[in-house]
This record gives sequence, C-alpha cells and structure tokens, in this order.
Amino acid sequence: MNQEIQPILEEGDNAPQGPRPMHSLAISGFIAAFFCGIVGLILSIKARGQINASDGALGGYGFTTAGIIVSIVSLIVNTLWLAAEIAAA
Repeated sequence: MNQEIQPILEEGDNAPQGPRPMHSLAISGFIAAFFCGIVGLILSIKARGQINASDGALGGYGFTTAGIIVSIVSLIVNTLWLAAEIAAA
C-alpha cells in the first residue's frame, strides 16, 4: 500500500511557471504615448517586436497595443490642433 505518488508534470514538461515578467519597454511606451506620441509609438512598436521574439517569456502585449493606439490618437489630435492653429492665424 506504500506506493510512491508520481507528479502529474515532470520537471522538463511545460509546467506553469507563474506570471510572465512585464516588459519594461512596453510600460514605458504606454506612458510616453500620453506625453509624446511619436516616442510612445516607437517604444511600443519596439517592445511588441521584442515580446513576440521572446516566445512567450515576456508579458506586456496589451500595454504595447494600448501604447500604439494612444500614440496614434495623440498624433492625430495634435496634427488637427496644429492645422487649426495655422488656419486661424
């Protein structure tokens, strides 16, 4: 009756390792998107490429998506504002 209990997942298997570390460049790109659209866009795109290349080792894909969207909206709003200022002058 003394049987050794075998673990369901061996050490070499794809056992869950917990949450993935958040890529700091993804967070930086998201924050920068609110202050300088072009910098936020560049950082977010660069972070997305690095996250994709990490084969799931890095997290933050959602932050890169949000950073890209906020950056594009910021650039559009700033361009329209600048065009309105030039037209009013």
